[in-house]
Parts: sequence; structure tokens; C-alpha cells
Amino acid sequence: MDKVIFFEIPVDNPTRAGKFYRATFDWKLNEIPAMHYTQIGTVEADRLGVRGTPKEPGAINGGMVERSLQPTKSPVIYIKVDDIDQTTAAIKKNGGEIIQPKSPVGDFGFAAYFKDPEGNTIGLWQFRWVSSFIKFMSKGGRIATDHADNKSRRVATAANVSRGPRFLHVTAGAFNEVRAPLLVSR
Repeated sequence: MDKVIFFEIPVDNPTRAGKFYRATFDWKLNEIPAMHYTQIGTVEADRLGVRGTPKEPGAINGGMVERSLQPTKSPVIYIKVDDIDQTTAAIKKNGGEIIQPKSPVGDFGFAAYFKDPEGNTIGLWQFRWVSSFIKFMSKGGRIATDHADNKSRRVATAANVSRGPRFLHVTAGAFNEVRAPLLVSR
């Protein structure tokens, strides 16, 4: 099941909007001037931004973007998907309309926007590393991870990789789960 992971609020004046949300709701803000973007923390998380995980179940954080850079003039929620191309095809098939196709967002990932059959604009989000990893594994790639004792190595293939909430679980044989691949090979 694909989940809503963040929201964006389009603004005309980021300074004025930031002051309002900080004073009114006590939100934490982190400006990224080069991207004309401000990360919003509505709840404690391990870090701000789309890659952060809120510490309260069901809570999400978001951002503010200059209205001129946003394809919609009202707030947008974003649904995290594994493959935007596959999801946009399903949206079209089921009566939705793509209003902005897949486009890169810095080194973070990809975004796209669609209208559902009721006319609501919704965002899609695909993490960059997830798409690369899934394609790599589906083409026979392997991941090797070193044991803590530095004497042995575990190898994972597509058969023993599953998704977690923020990372991929990789198990190799009967060994314990590892979270961070150290070496990727074919």
C-alpha cells in the first residue's frame, strides 16, 4: 500500500509564510534557498525533509515552495511510490490525468503531479536510490555486506530483499538482517 509521506504549501512570500507557521503552530523550518524551498517540521523526526521519519505514528512533515514553481496553487499531499512511471500509467488507466510528468528533484528523488477523477491535485514521490536499487536487483545485481567480525561476507540477491518503512531489509541466507549495503556488485 502506497502511503502519504509529506505535504507542500505553495507560498508567495516564504519569509512571511515562515513567520506565520512558526508563530502560529510552532513548526520548525529549515530554508533551502538554492531550491526555493523550506522544509517544515510539524512533529519531531529523525531529520527534516522527505527522508525524515516522524516519531509519532501517522504524523507527516512537509515543506513550503514558492508558488511560481508549483504546478498547483493549493496545498498538495504526496504519495510515496516505488515506480512513478508505473503509477502514472495506472492513474491514466483508472481515469486520472497527469498534469506534470516525472521530473527530478535535486539528488533526492522524482516528483509528478496528477488530478484524480474528482479534480484533486495530488503529488507522487519516488526516492532516487530506491528506483536505482530495484532496477539493479531486478537485473541480477547482488549486494555484499561485511559481518561485524570483518571475517566473512553475506551476499543478497533480489530473492532476499524486502522493503521497510525507510530502508530496504536485506537478508542473506540464514544470517541476520542488515540495513546498509557496503558493496554493490554484479
